[in-house]
Amino acid sequence: MNTQKTVIFGSDCRFEYTEEYLRAQGFEVCRFSKELLSYLKSDEREPAVFILPLPFSRDKIRLNCSDADGRMFLDEFISLLKKGDKVAGGLLTDSFRQAVCSVGATGYDYYDGKMIEGNAVLTAKAVLMLFDELKLDYKAEKIAVTGFGRTAKAIAKLLETENADFTITARSETAQTQAGSRNYRFVKLESFTDKLPFFDIIINTVPALIFDEGMLSRIKKDAVIIDIASAPYGISDCLAEQYKLRLVRALSLPGRYLPDEAGRLIGRRIELILKGGS
Repeated sequence: MNTQKTVIFGSDCRFEYTEEYLRAQGFEVCRFSKELLSYLKSDEREPAVFILPLPFSRDKIRLNCSDADGRMFLDEFISLLKKGDKVAGGLLTDSFRQAVCSVGATGYDYYDGKMIEGNAVLTAKAVLMLFDELKLDYKAEKIAVTGFGRTAKAIAKLLETENADFTITARSETAQTQAGSRNYRFVKLESFTDKLPFFDIIINTVPALIFDEGMLSRIKKDAVIIDIASAPYGISDCLAEQYKLRLVRALSLPGRYLPDEAGRLIGRRIELILKGGS
C-alpha cells in the first residue's frame, strides 16, 4: 500500500476513473479542494504526490482545471510544494519541471511511451464516436487524414477496419514509406491543395497551421474539418469562418467520449511511475 497522500488536480471526468483505479491499487487518494490548501501549505505535512491534468496547462500560466477542480496559477502551485513531493502531469514543459525540482520535488511526465500509444488508440475510437454525434455517414464519404504520427496511424488503422475511403497526406518521405507499407492511399502535402475539393471529411492531426488561405479556398463548402491537434492547431478559426467552412475543434477526445478507459490508462501509467517503473 502507498501511504503517501495522492492529490488529484483533475480537469475532467477522466480523473474520477484515475482516482478509482489508484484507490483500488492501495493509494491514499483525494481530489484537490480549497479546503485542502491549509493542509498542503502546512510545514508539518508529509511529502505528497500531486497528479496534474493532461495537458497540465493549456496557457502555460495556470493549471488546466476548472475553478471548481482547482484552477490556479502555476507559480501558486509551485509554492505549495516541498522537498520530497512528487508531481506527475501530462506534457510538462522543461521550465515547469525545473521549477518543481528547484524546491526539492520531482516532476514526472506520464504522457510518454505506452501512454501515448494507448491514448492514440482511444482518440481513434473517439473520432468514430464523434462522427456518430455529428451524424456523418463516414463510410459513404471520402476522408483525408493529415499527418502520420501515432494518432493518425491509429485513426487510419481503424478507418481501414471500418472499410472507409481515406487518404493520408503528410510532408515526410518516412510517412510516405510507412503509409505505402500499409497500402494506404497517400498524397504529399505539397500536392494536397489540388486534391482538397474531392474530400468530404478532413481530419487534422498536425499541431501546426498547415492550412493556408489557398488550401481553404479549395475545400468544399459542405465538407467537415475535424481538427484534433493541440495548439496552435492546424486551421485558424478566423480563416475557417472567413471561407464559411464547418470546422469542429475536437480536443481531448478520449476524456470526452471514453473517460473510463482514458482515466484508467492515466492511472496505470502513474502507478508504474510511483512504483519506480518505466
